[in-house]
Amino acid sequence: MEASGIEHGDNLKWDLRRMPITKIERIVGGFVTGVVERDSVGNFVCHHFGSNVAPVACVTLDDVASFLRTFPRSGVRMNPGWGKSRATFTSMAFCFDDEQNRSRRFMLKFPATSAIWMVSRAATRPLGECKRVALRFFRMALLPYHKPHATAAQRVAHLRARGLVISQPNVAARKIDTIGYERLRIYFLSRRQLGLPGRPFIPGTTYQHIIQLYECDGKLRDACFLAVGQFELLLRNSISETLSHSFGSHPYFAAGAFKDPTSNLKALQAFASVYEKSKDRRAKHYRDTYGHPVLPPIWTMKEFLTFGAAARIFQCLDSSVRTAVAAQFGVGSDEVFTSWIEALVDLRNICAHHDRLFNRSFQKQPKRLKKVSVPGAAPNKLKAILECLDYLLTQRGIASHITQTAGIIIARHPHMNPAEAGY
Repeated sequence: MEASGIEHGDNLKWDLRRMPITKIERIVGGFVTGVVERDSVGNFVCHHFGSNVAPVACVTLDDVASFLRTFPRSGVRMNPGWGKSRATFTSMAFCFDDEQNRSRRFMLKFPATSAIWMVSRAATRPLGECKRVALRFFRMALLPYHKPHATAAQRVAHLRARGLVISQPNVAARKIDTIGYERLRIYFLSRRQLGLPGRPFIPGTTYQHIIQLYECDGKLRDACFLAVGQFELLLRNSISETLSHSFGSHPYFAAGAFKDPTSNLKALQAFASVYEKSKDRRAKHYRDTYGHPVLPPIWTMKEFLTFGAAARIFQCLDSSVRTAVAAQFGVGSDEVFTSWIEALVDLRNICAHHDRLFNRSFQKQPKRLKKVSVPGAAPNKLKAILECLDYLLTQRGIASHITQTAGIIIARHPHMNPAEAGY
């Protein structure tokens, strides 16, 4: 443990061993939303992570802090109704997370990257009112990382000790050597009982079940990558044709093509960067043949654009140009269309870099096109993005059926829960 203390006007060091803990609070968004209180018999009630039974009674808050430090995923019962006092300690707002909010009590996850803050009564006052009040706070020191290297065989032994059924340990070890344990870890964790001591696997879980999850995820990535690639080509061509039709072969300096001078400059920098880095023969031919303009025509330039660069350039275009491009895909709102492009770029990058789709909640979320109720699925899930992609491709005469294709892939892997795949 480490302690640090601050008293306004004076820098003091406090010995945590001699300073009793007077309060443990839960802070969310800078506000105190819960406080540890005693039960009817005068004890503080702690629980192991995910457990509603076998409560651990602690006599003092120091005992509570010791329990939470010893069992990082454990929780302590708080009074959720205590919330009248507020604190604006935005820099210290990482005490607890209420992902395990229960109706009878708060089962509070305690992330390893966070810390417990134990503060005096000054913490219930706005920070600006604490100038003349001694503010002492203490932090549980983050643990140093000491895990040693483990061979694939040792990994297999560890998994078997946790209850995973592995009929061919040597084969499993070779697979881990090939794929990497860290890549498979998210799939292992999905089948472990994280709320139980030792976090054992769900009874009956086999190594083959885990590999099926991994292989299903890979097939989903491949299918999504191909479908998104079709839209990428369509988008680049649509931007090129719309610009060249209205502004000629070299629209790079056309004021009417971009939102404002700043956007024009950003787009020009993006065009120049991809052209300079391109090893394409067409780029070399233009550089070796033509002296002016220094950039090739837009219909050649669009072949050098990455999906991400095309998306950034699209956002720099004038609203009339963006609306014209969006209309070619049956989307009447360039704001909605832009959100779809961002979500598809995100999906494409995940697939291209072999990241997981399994149990993923997407940060880039498509907005709803109300006239056709697309997407219909939750916007942070894979299915929603694929519904948008299906709509865009269908509007251009390409029947990809990627939403259905992904559903079929999931159905062929019975150990994959559709919700885990975003369906």
